[in-house]
Amino acid sequence: MVRGREGLPDEMGRYTAGTFCSSVGTATFRSIVPILAVTTLSVGADAVGVLNALSMIGMTLLGIPIGVFADRFSTRRMMIFADLARALLLLLVAVLGISGRLSIVALGIVCVCVGIAEVFFTTANSARVPSLVEDRQIPLAFGRLKAASTTGEVASPGVAAVMLGVVVAPAVAAVAAVAYLGSAALFAKPNGKLKHKQASRRSRRTFFSEALEGLRYSLGNPVLRALLLSGMAASTGAMFMNAFNVVYLANVVGLSAALIALVTTVQGVGGLVGALVAPRLIARRGEATTKIAASAAAAVPCLGYFAAPSLGADGIWAIVIACAGGGFVAVIAGVAGASVPARVAPRAMLGRVIACNRTFALGIMPFASIAGGLVVSQWGYEVGLISVIVFALASSLLLALSPFRRWTSASTRQEKDEDE
Repeated sequence: MVRGREGLPDEMGRYTAGTFCSSVGTATFRSIVPILAVTTLSVGADAVGVLNALSMIGMTLLGIPIGVFADRFSTRRMMIFADLARALLLLLVAVLGISGRLSIVALGIVCVCVGIAEVFFTTANSARVPSLVEDRQIPLAFGRLKAASTTGEVASPGVAAVMLGVVVAPAVAAVAAVAYLGSAALFAKPNGKLKHKQASRRSRRTFFSEALEGLRYSLGNPVLRALLLSGMAASTGAMFMNAFNVVYLANVVGLSAALIALVTTVQGVGGLVGALVAPRLIARRGEATTKIAASAAAAVPCLGYFAAPSLGADGIWAIVIACAGGGFVAVIAGVAGASVPARVAPRAMLGRVIACNRTFALGIMPFASIAGGLVVSQWGYEVGLISVIVFALASSLLLALSPFRRWTSASTRQEKDEDE
């Protein structure tokens, strides 16, 4: 097998490029949906909130069943199917929007379908990585994929904003469709010889029994259970922050809309740097130490938010540093955690284990967002920020007080081989 940079197979280059194209499509779609809703359909903030919730409902309801698909069928074909489905849906949005036939109901249905296809793609994308690289290269591979997806997420909204000055909003949806088609084309070419053959099979057991097996394994394994609970705490803290972040920056810190957009971009840049640094940190300190430390460090940026109002005009620098640091540690924690299920779970169950982890960690987001808004409206921004700190520290403590703190890839390799 031909090797590329950092010893990874050359196939990882095409795999990373496909992941990048998919993230461009997703980020463009997410940025254009509220614009379409407000400018084309003339709806309010409440409708935009419903559309955002609809785009996340797929993970909450179908995450674990889709994990069964990832274990039963070809993950490469699942990714291609998801890309093509999303491309067709966004082309439909573009046609309906340009012709004046787009409705809020149609846009809502598209959000649900695109969200479901996204779950298919992300589950298959993560589950396939261990079959492409050696076990010791898994953190590096996940780091490269995270860097690619973060780059797409950071760049796409800005590109979409520039395009909106030239073309109508529905036409930008067609650009997202092209990105998805590019991703499908990159994944369409089969990879070279896989390091580990994917466990593609036709089980005689029922679909429900396999889904339940994955759930039991995820909750029964102490390392995976700690990761799952930690992820829920981290997601809750992040959604608490998102619930009042823009309002706090505008009303308390006094930032303009342009400056708020700038600090959001800075957070993405910090995440990109974190994705590049994470594999080296993991190689030196291990997944467990890196994950625990980065999860705890996610509480530190809140101090910048506390300090900003008292700094006057210089408060923006406290926010910039806080956002960059927050993006940096969040991505490092994510990369460190992403490689663990691939090393712990049997390959025949990897799709279900990944899906279970994401279902709990991401499925709680809509409820946490609502709770965060209620907390701030009832008790103020200070309590909201303290809550974010508490959830960040809880995310770290749930790992530090569990068997995860002693976990290494070598400690579970023998157990994993026995399961397989």
